[in-house]
Amino acid sequence: MIDGIALPGEWDGAAKYDAAVDGGDFDIENFYVGYDSSNIFMRIDSVTADELAAISRSSQYDEPDLAIYFMQPNAVNFNEVETNFRTYYGNQILGFPAKYMVAIDFDTVREDGRAKWNLFEARGKSGDNEQWVLISTSSLGSCAVDEVYEFVIPWAEIGLAPRYTTRIKVVSSWAGSLSYGDGEDMEIAPPAPAELVLPDLEEWVTLLELDDAVGDETGDGDYTYPLASDFATDSGGGLWDAKKVTVRQSAWNAQFIIEMDEMTDIWGLPTASVTRLSKFTLTKETRLMVRLKC
Repeated sequence: MIDGIALPGEWDGAAKYDAAVDGGDFDIENFYVGYDSSNIFMRIDSVTADELAAISRSSQYDEPDLAIYFMQPNAVNFNEVETNFRTYYGNQILGFPAKYMVAIDFDTVREDGRAKWNLFEARGKSGDNEQWVLISTSSLGSCAVDEVYEFVIPWAEIGLAPRYTTRIKVVSSWAGSLSYGDGEDMEIAPPAPAELVLPDLEEWVTLLELDDAVGDETGDGDYTYPLASDFATDSGGGLWDAKKVTVRQSAWNAQFIIEMDEMTDIWGLPTASVTRLSKFTLTKETRLMVRLKC
C-alpha cells in the first residue's frame, strides 16, 4: 500500500540500498526497490515533507526536490540517442545515460500524505543545457510521504518490459526555481548505480491458430528447388513449408509463431532438417526479434 508508512515486513522482499554519503539537511538514509508483474515500487528513507517545511535555509535554494533517475532500458554504453548524463539541478554526473526522471510533486502532497509524481523524459543536450520534457503526471496516490517516501511506477511509463534492465539513482536537491541548473544537489544515492533486472513475467494469450497443409509451398506457381546441399531435404521438397501459424499477445508484445515442416541446417546446428519454430516478436518499440527453436 502506497501510504508513506513502512509497515513491518512490507518491504522485506525488496532490494535495499544504503546511502552512506552525508546529504546534510536533505539526507537520504537508504532506499528500497521492488516490483510486481506491472509496476516498480520504491521506498526512500529521507527527510520527510513536514521536516523539510520546518527547515530554514539561508540560501537562494529553498525548494526541495526528490527525483529518481532511470537509465535508458538495456543501454550497453553511453552512446544512446536522446539521453542525459547529469542531474537536473546540480548538474552532477549520474554515471549512466538517463532516459527518465520521476520526481515527487511536493505541491500536491495532501494531509494524508498522498501525492503525485511527475515523469520527465530526456531529450539530450541542446546548447549548454540538457533537455528534460514533462510527459505525464501520475494520479493522486501514486506516491506518498509520511514516515518515508513511497512510489509506484508502471513499467511501461519508464520503457520497461520483461527481461529488460535499467539502472537507478535517487537525488535529493534544493532548488531556486524550475530552471535547469538552478539548484544544488545534496545527495546522489547510491554512489554506484543500483541495477534492476526484470524477470520474464509475460503471460501469453493465444488469439489465433491456423493449420496449413504440407506440400503447398509453391503457392499458385511452381519452381525448382536449388541444387546446393544446403537446401536438400529428406523428402525432396517441403522446404520452409509452413504447417501451423499461431498469433498470441502479452501485455507488452505480440508474437507470431510459424511452424515449418522442414528447415535445412544452414546454421550448422547439430541436427539437420528438423522441425523448428520461427518466433517473430513485435514489441511496442516496433522492433522485430526472430527466434528459432528446435
